[in-house]
Amino acid sequence: IPPCFDAELRPCTALWAPAISWVEGLHDILGPHQQIVLPNVYRIAAPYPWHCFDVLGKECWVSPTGLLMAQMRAVGYHKIVTQLPCGDDPDDSFLKALLLLDVLPGGYGYRASSPSGLRDSYRKLLPIYRLLHRLGWQPITHAHSEQYYILGERYGEPDGPLAFVVNNAAEPRIVEVAVDAKALGMSKDVWLYDPLDETPLAWRWEAGKLIVSVGLDTEQTAVFVVGDAAGQSEFQRMWAADRLDDIALCMREYAYRNKQVHPLTQRVEELAAEVDKEAIDDLLAFSAALEGDDAITIRMRELAQDAAERLGLALHPVATTPQELIVPEATGPTVMELPLTVEFDTPMDENQWTIEDEDGQGRLEFADGNLLFELLKATTVKLASTDLLDFGEKPVEIEMRFVNESPAHAWYLGTFLWLKPPYGDDYLNVRIDNGNQIRMENGQTAASNYQIAIFDYKPLEPNVWHTMKLRLDKEHYRLEMDGELVSDGLHDLTFSRSDIALVMSSGHRGHGDVWKVDYLRIRPAED
Repeated sequence: IPPCFDAELRPCTALWAPAISWVEGLHDILGPHQQIVLPNVYRIAAPYPWHCFDVLGKECWVSPTGLLMAQMRAVGYHKIVTQLPCGDDPDDSFLKALLLLDVLPGGYGYRASSPSGLRDSYRKLLPIYRLLHRLGWQPITHAHSEQYYILGERYGEPDGPLAFVVNNAAEPRIVEVAVDAKALGMSKDVWLYDPLDETPLAWRWEAGKLIVSVGLDTEQTAVFVVGDAAGQSEFQRMWAADRLDDIALCMREYAYRNKQVHPLTQRVEELAAEVDKEAIDDLLAFSAALEGDDAITIRMRELAQDAAERLGLALHPVATTPQELIVPEATGPTVMELPLTVEFDTPMDENQWTIEDEDGQGRLEFADGNLLFELLKATTVKLASTDLLDFGEKPVEIEMRFVNESPAHAWYLGTFLWLKPPYGDDYLNVRIDNGNQIRMENGQTAASNYQIAIFDYKPLEPNVWHTMKLRLDKEHYRLEMDGELVSDGLHDLTFSRSDIALVMSSGHRGHGDVWKVDYLRIRPAED
């Protein structure tokens, strides 16, 4: 965002007109040299010149399937969207989740999850990102699931191959997606193909819809291409063309490194023009003619062989058949049994609750039948459940009795009832700021500079005991304070299973505030 100042030279947020002018000025400075402008975007509560940028992107720290990436894909439409992977990922689940919105991954060179650390995964997944880009993201999927928290996107037009990406944002299960065959001009001659070759797929026809089934673990992603012989053949030709694009890229790198053009560079262009013909023998001959054991030449041979294999599949497509599904085993946290009552008369069961206290810099102790929070020198003190609260199957009611003992001072302090799932970047919290006002947020409203909330601040009397009741189902909330309704409506959450935490936090650390919680009760809600 360009630095902006008002008439009195005070810093201010850039509104649409100067921001657009600034980005257009960057384009003018760069000139016609195929350079692009890519912003490292974060959520801001102001108009933003999305349309001026060539590529939309984010560094890391947000879910690859979450709200910000979905916003970038929607406003970017067919532009490239990119995000750097999280540096702490031990496997490629993050990279696969990026497939949902066709977000091209970058990487930090010095981290384990950089391209060098996950080279095999990048080589497997990059063609899929690019094929989805070639097909083109479609804002209307013409597909749906009756199950909650299934995320899905469609790539491709009805007159060509269609690719669907499905992500399971809930517990491990068999996921079912119904595809509207009529809306997509789909005949019963279609079959499914998994370009990742990882997840068994099953399908059947019901009332004019193609019902696709796949077993997915939490945050697992599946890709399936739907098409008849012609559609599946076209998909494989696109794959072969992508491999030839990569060979051309390798040729440019070869010329850069060796200060001379590779003698077979012209042949790559000829082969790219022949990709719609029976050029399998030509590709294999090209591969054999590539001499050398350097990394670039070895890679070009591999790419040419892959292109020949894909072209063979395009010329002689073989229909797949529904497979036996694999039911994923639940490996994450278990669901807590209800009703649950915690009176805080004794220390917590370490198997059910975890305490975060920044190396003992804060205070979390039991006294007079209460749980006491104080920051002291910490910025956060937290008590969180290890089991997950499930409010998707049946509504639940969370009740707690508390008092914010807050001496008057100029420093901010918040106390929170916090629900966060083990996946994604969404959450729900009921926050009490400085002991005297209450409001509710979710992941979409959080970084809005306190301008947006599920409901805005309501006053709350400090230094007296309050009883709060929060009723939740998979769509609605109802919040009562001391028997009076504070707010009710839609919570817009993307999850229905989460841990539950009590949190005291402030960037200013402690200034004598003490939060006492008398009890926490969670039970099935009455209708």
